[in-house]
Amino acid sequence: MIQEQSTCLDISVVRGKAPERWDDDVSRIGGGFYLTTGYAEIVARQGAEPLYFRMFRNGEVIGLALGFLTNQWMRWPGRHLFRGFQWQTHPVVVGNDPNLLDGFVRSILREVENIGVASIRLHSEDARMSPAASLEGGFTSSARLEYRVTLSHNPDEVLTRISSRKRTYLRSAIKASTLAVREIRTLDAIEKLIDFQGVSRERRRKRGEDYAVANQSAAQTIYEDYIKSGLGRMFLSYQDGTPLSGVLLHCWSGRAYYTMSGCSEQGFALNAPMITVWGAIESLCGDGYSELNMGGVGASAANPDDLAHGLYRFKRSFGGAETLCLTFEKKVPGMRSFVRDLVQR
Repeated sequence: MIQEQSTCLDISVVRGKAPERWDDDVSRIGGGFYLTTGYAEIVARQGAEPLYFRMFRNGEVIGLALGFLTNQWMRWPGRHLFRGFQWQTHPVVVGNDPNLLDGFVRSILREVENIGVASIRLHSEDARMSPAASLEGGFTSSARLEYRVTLSHNPDEVLTRISSRKRTYLRSAIKASTLAVREIRTLDAIEKLIDFQGVSRERRRKRGEDYAVANQSAAQTIYEDYIKSGLGRMFLSYQDGTPLSGVLLHCWSGRAYYTMSGCSEQGFALNAPMITVWGAIESLCGDGYSELNMGGVGASAANPDDLAHGLYRFKRSFGGAETLCLTFEKKVPGMRSFVRDLVQR
């Protein structure tokens, strides 16, 4: 229990199965896909145990968090030694009150410590704001920038929010483009996107930058978890029937999150990444979506000398509101960590 002035705030945690009306509360308070039961079920199939945290004021739910106990597949004592805690996005609280969020996170961390874990990772994908309290107690932090593009039924309104220079460039590129953008809901499309990811990665490797990408063995799982279930949407751009570029969005309740993309060498020459994203935006607008989050890039990429500066410019070019997202990590000290380190040597 935490104190907010003279009001008592109660915290509850449910392991495994979501409380009733969980997704309704996520929608009401303003949370996104990474707080939903659909996402929890996806992660649970990977072997983690969902933890559903709720904060109450006078019986009303005013805060929600979704975390996971990892390495649950291990047998004792491995589970006891290596079990970690993580979440994909920070909690959501009514009114986006930073003090309320900090108090909620402190309470959650106390609950997690009572359970006993060896490591904690508090990630920040699609988080409305990041807690400050987590900086305490030995956490290290990393900063990312995300760009939230507000959508409307008319894509032209989205264009008006882009800077005049970028807007002129985008309009010219759209007008000159010979590409067709289509939503595709097949396993083959996921496999093609993974191929494109590999091409994009090699281009960035040549500049000295590297990052992890999905492999073909993951295609079936991605298809089942996101495309077939309706929790994701996949867009490909084509020229004369040949796919050139693609993007996968995680989608829920009228909001989309840019999570995976790639492009062929031919597609880069034809500006396919930008045309593909704009085609996706037009489709989302037509379907009544309210937001596309372009996803994150390291905060250091704002520096023109940074290797990821080109990605930073691409993500911000669509006129989204910049959001600073902080991710916190730490190894939990104690006998568990001591024994774990001995085993890992």
